[in-house]
Amino acid sequence: MIRFRRRQRLAIATLYGLAAAVLWYLTVPAAFGAAVPDAVPAGMDETEYDRLRRPAAWSSLPEFISPEVLAGLSADVRAALQRDYAERGRIQVQSDRYLDYDEERNIIYSNARTRIRFDRYLLEADRVLVQVPLQEIQAEGNVILTAWQDVDLQYKSSEIHAKSMIFNYKYFQGIANEVRGQHDVVYFKCATPKSGLPPLEMVGRDELVLRDAQFTTDDFPDPQYSVQTPDAVLIVGERIFMRNAVLRVRKIPVFFLPVYTKSLREKFPWRVTFGAGSRLGPYVRVQYNFWHYQYEPSFENPDRLETRSEGHATAKLDLFGSRGVGMGLDYRYSFDFEKHEGETSLYFMPFDNYRRTTEDGGTNSRWQLFARHRSDLRDDLKLHLNADLMSDPEFYWDLIDPFEQEERGRLPERRARAALTHWKDDYVARILFDVKQRISRDRITNTAEPLDDDADYDISPNERISRRASRRDGLPSSRYGLASLRLPQLTVATNHLRLSTESPLFYALDINFFNNLDKGLNFRSTRDDSFVLGLDIYQQISYLFKFSERYTLLAQVGAGLGILNRWDDSYHWRPQDFLRQTGTTDGNLMFGDLNDFMRRDIVYVDDNTFRIAGSDREVSLSDVSPAYFYADAQLRFQGRFTDSLTGNLNYIIREGTKNSLAEFYESIGNRTARDDLYNYRVRKHWITGDLTYRLAYPDILVRALAGRNLQSKSDIFSGEQIHYAGIVSSYRNQPRTFRLSGAIMYEQRQMRDPGDPFEYQRDSLITRLSAAYAPIGRRWWIEGDLLLLEPLTSDPAGDSVESLSSRRLNRDLFYFFSENESERILDVWVGRKISEKWTAELGTEYNSRYGGLRDVRLLLTRDLHNALAQFQIRYRRTPYKEVPTQLQFNFSLTFKLPGPVDTVKAPRARVLMNEQRLIELAEDPLFVTERESRPQPTARPVSAL
Repeated sequence: MIRFRRRQRLAIATLYGLAAAVLWYLTVPAAFGAAVPDAVPAGMDETEYDRLRRPAAWSSLPEFISPEVLAGLSADVRAALQRDYAERGRIQVQSDRYLDYDEERNIIYSNARTRIRFDRYLLEADRVLVQVPLQEIQAEGNVILTAWQDVDLQYKSSEIHAKSMIFNYKYFQGIANEVRGQHDVVYFKCATPKSGLPPLEMVGRDELVLRDAQFTTDDFPDPQYSVQTPDAVLIVGERIFMRNAVLRVRKIPVFFLPVYTKSLREKFPWRVTFGAGSRLGPYVRVQYNFWHYQYEPSFENPDRLETRSEGHATAKLDLFGSRGVGMGLDYRYSFDFEKHEGETSLYFMPFDNYRRTTEDGGTNSRWQLFARHRSDLRDDLKLHLNADLMSDPEFYWDLIDPFEQEERGRLPERRARAALTHWKDDYVARILFDVKQRISRDRITNTAEPLDDDADYDISPNERISRRASRRDGLPSSRYGLASLRLPQLTVATNHLRLSTESPLFYALDINFFNNLDKGLNFRSTRDDSFVLGLDIYQQISYLFKFSERYTLLAQVGAGLGILNRWDDSYHWRPQDFLRQTGTTDGNLMFGDLNDFMRRDIVYVDDNTFRIAGSDREVSLSDVSPAYFYADAQLRFQGRFTDSLTGNLNYIIREGTKNSLAEFYESIGNRTARDDLYNYRVRKHWITGDLTYRLAYPDILVRALAGRNLQSKSDIFSGEQIHYAGIVSSYRNQPRTFRLSGAIMYEQRQMRDPGDPFEYQRDSLITRLSAAYAPIGRRWWIEGDLLLLEPLTSDPAGDSVESLSSRRLNRDLFYFFSENESERILDVWVGRKISEKWTAELGTEYNSRYGGLRDVRLLLTRDLHNALAQFQIRYRRTPYKEVPTQLQFNFSLTFKLPGPVDTVKAPRARVLMNEQRLIELAEDPLFVTERESRPQPTARPVSAL
């Protein structure tokens, strides 16, 4: 046993006493100093809470708690402490030398550098006098008042420098002389007013009054620009109000406003873009942004405000030298705590001086409407509204694309939808109204013929044109034809419901009632239109068997019944509807005959019957039955072989009656009927599988996938996919400076009707490669995308089909599209920081369809400290013979302050010609990775309902 002497015991006791005092000073004041709310804060004992509420506990506390101790408290206690300091006016006074205290008058003096802390403020001065009864500070000599945004005293919101200041720290009122400072991103300076009033006056926590003030967002000692005003009111964190404001650039007055206000929370509202182009001529775009917010106290914590409503509106005014005037308005909004939110984009050009597409040679107004809205009418009831409409297919490519970050190009479709959805845990019910229009021609399209099928989406399909119209105007709005109309479609679908508590079986039900339009085979004409009233009921039983934690087997069996009625059982066809209507170079309209184009046209038999071109097979609407039955079975095996390797194997077979309307359209090669009319469950027999290897470190993804159509050849029609196989992969290094992703995919598709003597299975190889590198520091960067579409099988009809179609149709095309031609697209962007202020980017696009370089852009960006200036020169080739190339100049000025800077990134050129072909190739999971999506339609995708 260790024994200590008396002196040793005394020293040890003294050491323990000092340790206890230090511990009490660091911990007990922090706990006692916290003013507590009425309710016990989370994590605090009730006994301790009651003890802290006793008034006697406050008498022995220091006047300030350090930020370190403050950061260790809980959020509730910390907030209560801040309220207590605000109510009691508690401060901490600390001097570099010493403090004099006059006990009789209760006044504190200091003639050295002194720091006074209170609430979220810190006041520093060379000399101070604190009158404790009045809770007032008088400071002189290099006075600095600093305010923090957060309770942790880490992020400064404002700083005021003055020669002298009088400040009441209880009511947060005071005056200051010879003032300069900063609040958020705004710098200000006040001269001495001739009226004798103080230059700066603090009125409460949230308001400052400034006289003879100068404001700027330029942090240079000698600002490049400023706004001067004799009187200003600054609402802390919100807005500045000025009277008789004068804008000065390089101290030269350039503009005067009797009243001016500026937000401290929003970006600079103005943006200017001007330039010149071969088609647009000289142009100027002026944009003005407006933000609005509405706040309410939080229900849980009244001291915290929540955003009830907010919105962002952008008004646009465009002046085109060769076009006219255009006006636009974009608005994004959220109301009633995000119960109602959406976005709207409107644009209107009263008339276009350049675009003359009417029969009488007049000018057409051009417009655009994009809207997306969601409303939560109740917790289980939602309303969706979508619209993507424009006056003509060339609207974006012709007018808007030069201004946008993402080009949309030619839009073959326009659409509007409305849906009301009732959502529960076990089921969902929806009523949908939908209208869709698509570019089309006034004739019967042979969907089994590749050349004829793609003509509607070609870069310059043959259309009815007048003598006064120029083909360089693009496609007129009259080319839009009604493709889909749902009035309405009602869907009720259940979740997978367990049949009983212990049962391994799950049941699902899908009911669809629809009254949709059947457009027949001529989208432009309404002669063959008719509504289809139908009911489709599908039931499914599922069984999930787990072999282990890593391997599962899902078995599903389902059956369905469909009943539909086409109100008009005839298409009312005429022989001339099957003939090619060809616009000639002189504007006249000529017709072919039934033997033209190597009998590529559909052959007319009677009102309901026709013969598919090139074959002896006849198809008749009279053979369609109003009722159809189907049944399917599916097996899906999922395995996680290792932590990095997973796999799926899926087998599905569906059989049913062959005389349904769905089978009718599938047999003639119409691949849009399932999207336009109704998504029928048609016969299919597929086996698919994939293996995915994924590592987090390094970031590698490799996926192999394949699929095989097991249907017999007699059941495979034109346009159907036969099989596919491919590999997709991606890699990103750990510092995130390099990424590489790619895919190679092989597919085989049936082309033309199986009874056609020129039928064949087209083999295609699709290759995609994307890479980007930017070293740390981003002094330079490079990014490239490569897409190769390579047909491996030639058309048995040979070049005669293409040459004959080109000669007979007398196509006035600069570039001729063919389904059998390969396509190579290379898009490369290279950028470099030339200096600290200059950045250059060069982008090029090579497209084999255009015979070489299709698009070249050079972008120069200059950092003007308070704004970004961007100059762009662009060269691009067009599909029009009259205007084979375009040259465009563009200059934009974007102000950076206040608020974050918008990323300056040049819009990527979009492939316009073969979007429809890419869509068809992407119907099955081809080259899809987790970082790259499938090719999307040229039309802007409307948000999923």
